[in-house]
Amino acid sequence: MAYYFVNSAERDTILQGQQPLRDWESLNSENNMFRLQFFSPGNSNSRYLGIFSEGDKQAVWIANRNTPIADTSGSLMVDTDGKLKIMYNGGNVLISNSAPIARNASATLQDDGNFVLREMNLNGSINGTLWQSFDYPTDTFLPGMKLGIDFKTGHHWSLTCWISDDVPSPGTYTIGGDPNGTNQLTIWWQGNVYWTSGLWHDGHFNNSPQLSSDDYVRFSYISNQNEKYLTYSVNNVPMTYFRIYPSGIVWKTFGQQNFDKCYLPLFPDGGCKKKKLPECRKADFWFDRRVGDMDGETYRFEENYNLSIFDCQDKCEQNCLCIAFASLTLDGTGCQIWTTQQTFFSSALAKNRDIHLLVTSRGLIITSFYLGHNFSMLLPCNK
Repeated sequence: MAYYFVNSAERDTILQGQQPLRDWESLNSENNMFRLQFFSPGNSNSRYLGIFSEGDKQAVWIANRNTPIADTSGSLMVDTDGKLKIMYNGGNVLISNSAPIARNASATLQDDGNFVLREMNLNGSINGTLWQSFDYPTDTFLPGMKLGIDFKTGHHWSLTCWISDDVPSPGTYTIGGDPNGTNQLTIWWQGNVYWTSGLWHDGHFNNSPQLSSDDYVRFSYISNQNEKYLTYSVNNVPMTYFRIYPSGIVWKTFGQQNFDKCYLPLFPDGGCKKKKLPECRKADFWFDRRVGDMDGETYRFEENYNLSIFDCQDKCEQNCLCIAFASLTLDGTGCQIWTTQQTFFSSALAKNRDIHLLVTSRGLIITSFYLGHNFSMLLPCNK
């Protein structure tokens, strides 16, 4: 299902007791820099409430990434307790669960992309901030956001990738502050350290000198007894932000700058943790993506649809008999792997999905191919 946006009477604020924001409506920041509305990502039919930067088709923040809505019945409101809530047929999602009760609250989408719930005085002035989306980022690091730790509250400002391009649910890569209290950032994969930035020194991290300030982006690292965090501002450039992708790459939208190069296996960047592989995978190997399908026995990890294609690759790498893997569903989630004595099909009879086939220095490790209707080819594995 494609993204679509519907014009509505422009407003940037929802008031307590006011008519809720319905599925087909949007909030627009004062200067139309950001928009808040329900959407369906990629080919999904599920509905999410997200914030979009002008000109970007992927949400920079999502309110209900763990609780998708099955239809268009969703609406956003500030309830009688002054809390942000999504109502839909069959239930509700409390967004600002940590906010205290308030009797005169309003939620405003700002031009920096922050969605802020405030308690207001009777004269219309601001009494205080109850909750803000910048404290609960999803996969995108906007100017003014923080990555780090608040030691007073124990709150962590971190980013977690989507599972796939169609599923915003939290994936297995997360970037945030070092819980040990050092002045550095860490990327975790499946809960294990994947990359460390190195210590902040003289305006940059030791393992990521490319993240130093320039004429367009200015980084700041705040470190004191109450909190440690990285933040940044931009100057005279198009909307610039960093996003962590399902592959674990953290990429800047303007200028194509990334935090790390752990995705380059032959040229690992500083701070990357070497992946532990079984002895059978010590030789050079990679996976070749082909469109088709596999025949024969398969193992499905059906108990966990939260596996991404990158997690599925790891399942295959850790199994010495695995020679191919693929997502279990069309939305890129789940995992199935194939072991030896399998046939790869590429024909009108096949499901024609992405299959990742093992390749080593000896060539493709697969028993046979079936191409078309009446041609097959054996590819023995040379010893």
